[in-house]
Amino acid sequence: MENIHLVDLALYISIFLLGTAALQIFNIKTSFPYTVLLLLAGFAVQFIVHFFHLDVHFSISPEFIFFFLLPILLFEAAMHINIHQFKIQFKTISFLATFGLLLSVFGIAAGLTFLIGLPFSIALLFGALISATDPIAVLALFKTLGAPKRLSLVADGESMFNDATGVIAFRVISSFVVAGAAFKPERLFDSLGDFTYIFIGSIVLGSFLGYIFGKIFEKIRTQRVVITVLTTALGIGSFAAAEHFLHLSGVITTVMAGIILGNVARGKMESTVVHFLEEYWEYVGFLSLSLVFFFAAYNLNLELFTKEFGTLLVVIFVVLLGRALSVYVTSFLSNNLAFFDDEPNIPLSWQHILNWGGLRGVIPLVLVYSLPDSFQYKEQMLQFTLATLLFTLFVNGLTIKPLLLKLKLHLPKKEEEIINDELNIFQLIEAREKLRALDTREFDEKILRSYDVELVKKEKKIQAHLLSITSPEEFERSLKLQSIEIERSTLHDLYGKGYLTENVMYDFDSELDLQQDALEYPEVFKGRAIEEGGYTKSRTTFRKQLLNLRSMLYRYPIVGRFLGISTADAIRARYMKLRARVFTSYAVLSYLNKVKNLFDKPIQHNAIVDVKIMQDKYIKKNQIEISLLEKEYPEIVSEYQHAIIKSLVSA
Repeated sequence: MENIHLVDLALYISIFLLGTAALQIFNIKTSFPYTVLLLLAGFAVQFIVHFFHLDVHFSISPEFIFFFLLPILLFEAAMHINIHQFKIQFKTISFLATFGLLLSVFGIAAGLTFLIGLPFSIALLFGALISATDPIAVLALFKTLGAPKRLSLVADGESMFNDATGVIAFRVISSFVVAGAAFKPERLFDSLGDFTYIFIGSIVLGSFLGYIFGKIFEKIRTQRVVITVLTTALGIGSFAAAEHFLHLSGVITTVMAGIILGNVARGKMESTVVHFLEEYWEYVGFLSLSLVFFFAAYNLNLELFTKEFGTLLVVIFVVLLGRALSVYVTSFLSNNLAFFDDEPNIPLSWQHILNWGGLRGVIPLVLVYSLPDSFQYKEQMLQFTLATLLFTLFVNGLTIKPLLLKLKLHLPKKEEEIINDELNIFQLIEAREKLRALDTREFDEKILRSYDVELVKKEKKIQAHLLSITSPEEFERSLKLQSIEIERSTLHDLYGKGYLTENVMYDFDSELDLQQDALEYPEVFKGRAIEEGGYTKSRTTFRKQLLNLRSMLYRYPIVGRFLGISTADAIRARYMKLRARVFTSYAVLSYLNKVKNLFDKPIQHNAIVDVKIMQDKYIKKNQIEISLLEKEYPEIVSEYQHAIIKSLVSA
């Protein structure tokens, strides 16, 4: 009999995997949200099983979701957070994930107490468990439609951290609500000490574990199987250790471990190992997500929604209102308070997307199922949670694309159309050069000539289209946007050749993202302490930063050893970055010289000259600082150049 059960299990697993593959293919073809497809599949399988009275029994327990699938999803997402990009918007994201989440929690609690008469403590508990967002489906749509990268960063970062703050808030509130203790504001205030302990302690534990494992990976940097096994142990083990033994937040601990490991250890491993690790975690994350959402729908008792349907509509309305309160109030404050002046704004159109894209997912499911069966309001909490989750996934999830279209956050701008035409012309020119290089003794000269004529026709057609759509302003913006892409491509090429460390590459890359934002969405920098063009104003010069670092290392040498930093590292990184800026600017100048040959109008030539002057200015500015570093720190510069030469020669 046991063998029959094992065979059944093997069959179920095979069918499930085939089903997820089919759904993912459909998702890729249609851009239909994958999580919504999983829910539909779960409902369909449930209907088939009941309709045909099939003897099929399978499910996954809440404990398995909480201690295995949840940490996998969190760790996989955390490892992909680029700390250099994240720091550009750190204060804004943190504000959204803390103050914004608390606004949502108390807003939902007040609304439900006032509108449906729910006890405030119970409403507060529901507000805590339902306020955490899950933008997985929305982020996939952002990528497909080409939405602003920083909008994706804000949505992802806010979700990652409000998961953590939401879980802590839930734990603090449930500690007295579930126990049946009377709610008193002073009791909640007393719980702030617990909140602080959990929050800070989890950050420290996660950072420590991520750092230790990163050091281990330095020693085994080529062992991809061993490294993969260790990351799995870290992702699941850090969560269990924090929750079960230290009574900390498993969410924060696992997220911090993933962030630290993803940013510290990545540059220490072989590129093939990094690639293998990314593919492994992409698959494990995909499988975990599929299990959670499919079984959430398959095991769902639909009779829950036949009770108090009007009340459920009110609950959904209040939750949406709480999300709106969270996003619009915090964004208004962060856009106007001086504390956030060194970070870009969040435009109103982005706020609409953050608000409507606040889908509910894994965290609310895990939290509501974690409530004890003896809790009087568990069924009602489950009813409210599932109704909200289904509404946001089906309604918000399926309408976010039309909203992106309406707000024009996806459409290729005229400048991008110009860039595409320019690149197509360059490709045709390159193709003609390759054609001329072919040996006429091997190929018929008439055939070669006919191909050349065809390429010339295509080139003239694209040139005519390019001239017809180009205005001076759009043309200059297109040049600047393409310059950024050329800089980015050159930057990654320098990294591949060993001229830069990964940290320097990502740091420069995040600056390029900021410049691109400034060109495409100039409103994000309105009134901010950021220079025109997206260049951050350096309040502290590199020399001052170096003095501060030396002072810190002198006072706290242990910190320096723990973080693996030194003043020599800072100087070397600065030198790398300055040289990279010069190299990338020269690459842009080369591109501009090619573009100049495509146009014969003075207006277009003037735009090209303006961009060239800007790049020349960057080159001179960076070369001056390079010369100063070479004079002040010749040993460090010489050591760096020796290392580069050795790397190039050995390669």
